[in-house]
Amino acid sequence: MGVQAYTVRYQLNSADEQFDSSIKPGFNAGFAFNIPLAKSFNLNPEINYTNRGRKISVNETGWTYNETHHYIEFPLILNFQVESIIKKLGPLENIGPFKWFFGIGPNMSYLLGGSGTLETSGNSHEYQISFEGNEGSYEYLTFHDVNRWQWGLDFNIGLISPLKNNKNLVTTLRFTYGHTALGEEDGSSMPILGHTDNLKHSYNVLNLSFAYLFGMDVGLLRKGKSTKGQKIKTKNVGGPDKKPKNINRIKKNRN
Repeated sequence: MGVQAYTVRYQLNSADEQFDSSIKPGFNAGFAFNIPLAKSFNLNPEINYTNRGRKISVNETGWTYNETHHYIEFPLILNFQVESIIKKLGPLENIGPFKWFFGIGPNMSYLLGGSGTLETSGNSHEYQISFEGNEGSYEYLTFHDVNRWQWGLDFNIGLISPLKNNKNLVTTLRFTYGHTALGEEDGSSMPILGHTDNLKHSYNVLNLSFAYLFGMDVGLLRKGKSTKGQKIKTKNVGGPDKKPKNINRIKKNRN
């Protein structure tokens, strides 16, 4: 789970003169997995819900679009991990051992939907985001031919603090540099006179998250595996695998 700040970045310089983008707060929550690879390298796939959005002002009209977008995202980060310790400094005791890491990887996300508020001359109008079928309704801002699948690149740095019973607290600072544009320059519509919008932008996101990581010992799981129905091999440690001689046999004397 984490908190984040994000803003949109227009992919055309001319749009910067027409629209002003502000920073918005948000959060994310989900599941992360830690897969050890070669020495000091780990692969960290994640499945998260995250809310992003945009707050943009149209310079020509003075209108402001304040939106929240809902996403499911799938980061896949390759981390390099280093074990460290902070030596005693003055009255402070040694801190550690702990592990710190840094990594990079792709971020894939899918736009589920969203909602927003259009602020005009002291008035506000709430709306839902639609992808088709509601072009004539004032209650919807319709996105046309948007890229609901979006790609970005994640850079992160973090700290793994060991706890009891093979558990860890992971603190991560991550920056997501979005590559995929949400849509086109005239990619949205609303049946309100003076409506102007531009969806040719992508996200920049700065996220601070905290994760509680459970360790799993596969060897211990195998120890508890049932042996019912399995053949058990035994070894004769008392000597060669031959039938014992009959000590009661009476030898006949040869004439």
